[in-house]
Amino acid sequence: MPAADVGEGGRVVPGEFNWWLQHRAVPLVGGPVELRGALDLETTQAGVMPRRLPAWTKEQYQDPSVYGVTVMPSGVRLVFRTDARALEFEVLTSTGQLDSDPHPRPTGMLELVLDGALVGRQQAPVGHVLRMAGPGAVQRLIPGEPATVRFAGLPAGMKDVELWLPQQTPTELVSLRADGEVLAPLPDGRRRWVHHGSSISHCI
Repeated sequence: MPAADVGEGGRVVPGEFNWWLQHRAVPLVGGPVELRGALDLETTQAGVMPRRLPAWTKEQYQDPSVYGVTVMPSGVRLVFRTDARALEFEVLTSTGQLDSDPHPRPTGMLELVLDGALVGRQQAPVGHVLRMAGPGAVQRLIPGEPATVRFAGLPAGMKDVELWLPQQTPTELVSLRADGEVLAPLPDGRRRWVHHGSSISHCI
């Protein structure tokens, strides 16, 4: 199994940017990367936010909490092919924290799948924190910064890549960098499963 690192020395480092990847930026929109599991991309100050419902559905939300569920990226992943030996993903997450809790809510995992096999899992870095006195209380935003998650030591040669986002932590995609060529994924002839479920199937 290849090594998977988060930033330098295995830690998340805000603003991490390796010089040898500087000229290998890969566009997240309008390029070879395909975003599966999301039906909308919302532009933010940091980048783009995947949403699991189309933009036109916003007018039908009768409760603000519905929006929060649509940006929980359960089942959302970035898909492409590459011969890179190292990949860097810069993300900005948003998680909650009760005033009575010493730490923010766990952000979940970023998982890297190569050729259909799970090869790396990393804790998603903490970005924005929404503080509140209790469930349903007014939220107070503690701004955070984007951070870089790095997967290194990947096998040589062209491979199919899927980067799965955390199932319940809203994640803004800031940038993707690679030390090799990045191509669009090949057509997938498998049947597509469209699931309408509850919080249990959402894993929250």
